[in-house]
Amino acid sequence: MAEDERLVEIRMMGLDFSFYTDASDVELEETIALVQDLVGVEPDENVGTIPMGKIAILACLNIASRHVRLQREFDQYREDFERRLSNLSNDIRALITEH
Repeated sequence: MAEDERLVEIRMMGLDFSFYTDASDVELEETIALVQDLVGVEPDENVGTIPMGKIAILACLNIASRHVRLQREFDQYREDFERRLSNLSNDIRALITEH
């Protein structure tokens, strides 16, 4: 455990979870909110008869879906950036050769 890690205890889906983290309070709140959104339950909501494995797989599928989308967006951004950089380089080269 790192020096700046602390023990955090949360309740989610009717279960108590304890873990160590060095995340700030804001990061921790955002992380918990994201997980709650991914599994689709409120913090103290009991999931009843829904198997935990099914909830975990659904959350994983949501995370994977977001990752794939972000990866595609990043790849498109990188291609656009490289194209613009190449065009700018060509424009600079053309200006230099004119003078």
